Amino acid sequence: MNKFEWIETLYEFDGPMIFVGVLDGARRLFCAVRERNGNWGYLAAAAPDEAIDALRTGGLSVRGALESSDDVLSVELDRRLAVQSMDAVSLPDVPEAWLPTPGYGLSHVFGTCPDRLEGSRANL
Repeated sequence: MNKFEWIETLYEFDGPMIFVGVLDGARRLFCAVRERNGNWGYLAAAAPDEAIDALRTGGLSVRGALESSDDVLSVELDRRLAVQSMDAVSLPDVPEAWLPTPGYGLSHVFGTCPDRLEGSRANL
């Protein structure tokens, strides 16, 4: 059984869309990609503090935060937040429709956000 712990919601719309959680001891950024049979599917990327901080402040897009990790999982959670399935994925193999739009951050107030962490640091 996979151990999941909710840490922080970053964006919510009729439910958690983007949040930080710990799965099997690893801190991850979860980004909703689909709903199926009452369960939500997420892309869950290993999430260093630098990427999460940049995402919170508009210094990195949601897609950039996902792409900043080589450790990405496809995770399905039920309504009780119990893990129903989990598989390693390669982002180039993920359907484009599952990925956030390039340049979009957590809020429209940030305007266009960089898709690379290096680009976010260059703006500081």
